Amino acid sequence: MRHPTVISIIIHCLEAELLIHAIAARTDAAYVDSARKF
Repeated sequence: MRHPTVISIIIHCLEAELLIHAIAARTDAAYVDSARKF
């Protein structure tokens, strides 16, 4: 049985949000590392 389109859209949004959080966490870590050098 296939998911209705609304559920699949919600799932895609959640996946995108997780991806954004992962990228933001890496960016924050890199920013902190570069800030420590100064």
